[in-house]
Amino acid sequence: MNKKMGRKPEVAVVMGSDSDWPLLEETVSTLTHFGVVSEVRVMSAHRTPDQAAAFARKASGQGVKVIIAAAGGAAHLAGVICAHTSLPVIGIPVTSGFMNGLDSLLSTVQMPAGVPVATVAVGKAGAVNAAILAVQILALSRPDLARQLVIHKQTLIDKVNAGNDRIQNEIAKKTKKPEKVCGSFFLSLLFLLYLVWPCFATVSLDDILSSLEAKGVLVDRSQAVRGGIEGILRSIDPGAFIGVEKIGIEAGKEVSGKTAVAAVELWPEDLAYLKIEGLLKGSGLEILDHVRTLDSKAGIILDFRGAGGQDLDSVSHLAGIGRPSGEPLFVVTDNQDKPLSTNRVEAGVSLSAPLMVLVDDRTRLAAEALVALWHGRPGIMVIGSATSGEIRFREALALPDGQVITLATRKLNLLQGVPYEGHGIRPDVEVGRVVNAGNSMLSSTNSPARPLSVKSERDRDLMQRVDQDAALRRATDILLGLRVLSGYGQR
Repeated sequence: MNKKMGRKPEVAVVMGSDSDWPLLEETVSTLTHFGVVSEVRVMSAHRTPDQAAAFARKASGQGVKVIIAAAGGAAHLAGVICAHTSLPVIGIPVTSGFMNGLDSLLSTVQMPAGVPVATVAVGKAGAVNAAILAVQILALSRPDLARQLVIHKQTLIDKVNAGNDRIQNEIAKKTKKPEKVCGSFFLSLLFLLYLVWPCFATVSLDDILSSLEAKGVLVDRSQAVRGGIEGILRSIDPGAFIGVEKIGIEAGKEVSGKTAVAAVELWPEDLAYLKIEGLLKGSGLEILDHVRTLDSKAGIILDFRGAGGQDLDSVSHLAGIGRPSGEPLFVVTDNQDKPLSTNRVEAGVSLSAPLMVLVDDRTRLAAEALVALWHGRPGIMVIGSATSGEIRFREALALPDGQVITLATRKLNLLQGVPYEGHGIRPDVEVGRVVNAGNSMLSSTNSPARPLSVKSERDRDLMQRVDQDAALRRATDILLGLRVLSGYGQR
């Protein structure tokens, strides 16, 4: 049985004989690939008819949404189950020795009106397609599965195109046709315009922008941020995007050696504070190292206010807190919503210290995506005000005459997490507002529990700083309250 993280099975896979299991392993493997939890049973329409009927009647009440049934020969299992449930039933004909599976196919597909069984192909293709069809049914109410299906379709397209390229290359070698060495016509044209720009006043900035827009590139003409001409040369391809290693926290080049953590402070009452500048290349591992080192503390405050960055690998590293390795996190698409990649948890991370994550309307890009994936996770609380709500990553590009455009080059589509496009992430605790029902144990009044160990001038300066920062004050109040409730710091 394929049960993960205590979730109830959504798909039941049943077979008429244990000899069918090698085929049904393909079905279960495909379901697992999409993150769908399934259960597997052996029952016979002829040898255990009462058991099959009882299972079919109870399946819906146990949370099952789709049943996949496989049988060979007389192959009545799918039909019998369908007769006793209103759930969608998918039938897999199993290859038999008598008619090479044709008898199984006809027995499964030839159902009377009113008792439908969605019958797939005989053999391995049918086993895989049954799982895909089940995922498509579930995707009607699960956007995360719908996005994964888009990626699946694109994978099939890429595989066919790769095969075509291989055949074309073999034909070209045999016919001794020279390979084309020139680039895209549009790429070459744009580069030529760049070279001759100073010589021809008739070529306007609007001409360049219009040509980009005609090719499907989203151009934000209102932005004016410095960037590089390389982006324009590559952006003529609607699927082009600049690698994250060339993008800094703000638009422009990433500063070599710049760290993501601007400050690490050890506070009284066994608390720790980290100020995060943003998510650059390698930032995820840097922040994780700090958090692991401080995990023995009574609580850690991660200040993401004003943080940005565009390193999605760092998001994958940090989103692993409280998640299993390999869990899908988000899909990256280009500016025409074509899937480019799927990011998954690099390595699951378990922490004991509670995390207070501070955000505001300047929390954006990779930092905002990370907070969206953290939102609602056990042991993590988001405090502050709503974030920026920007899911499109933009690349600033400088034109030869000194003017600049900003291209939307990538978009994030979260598979698990809080949707935030256009409106941002609503924190668990909004400063100045009553705490939501999920955290009703927390007071909404400004009556902070003051630390008991404020002894030095440094500590008094710290308390003054905390008192002047509403979000920081609320975070420390919560951590001190949790510490008292858990028995820490009692004297």
